[in-house]
Amino acid sequence: LPLDLGRAHRLAPGYLRTAAFAGHTTCAWSGGCDVPVSQCEADHITEFSHGGETKATNLQPLCSTHNRAKYRRSNNNHTGGPEDANDGSGAEGTDTTGTTDTGATDTGTGTGTG
Repeated sequence: LPLDLGRAHRLAPGYLRTAAFAGHTTCAWSGGCDVPVSQCEADHITEFSHGGETKATNLQPLCSTHNRAKYRRSNNNHTGGPEDANDGSGAEGTDTTGTTDTGATDTGTGTGTG
């Protein structure tokens, strides 16, 4: 199964989420968060709507609270740099969320509204 779906699919299937979340036990928010990975959403480190791809190296686990916070910060300051979400999280990348321009979150379940 491919670990890089490119731009063909925004939502990450279960196997890709599993691969992307390897090494994480909780939400990857840089300030620390105790929400277990099993309850996290697949967040695009470089936002899909900004050209980010759906691949293991561009996904990180964020709880719904931090995924929305990251999205709001991105829309407020239009920079969405690593200090906004994943600085120190161990995830690669520098940009914003796995959400669409409508603000719906990407749950990575294939059934979400993102």
